[in-house]
Amino acid sequence: AVIKPSDYSMAEVVAIMTGALAVDEAGGTVVADSEAAKAAGVQAN
Repeated sequence: AVIKPSDYSMAEVVAIMTGALAVDEAGGTVVADSEAAKAAGVQAN
């Protein structure tokens, strides 16, 4: 997915790039790797 970084926090952008978070059709974030997301300090919204 192509995202606008301004729509997300820096931590979320990094988590998306590393695969910890995924982006759904509506642009919300979904945890793809719970351990990596926890380590990055992010959660789905």
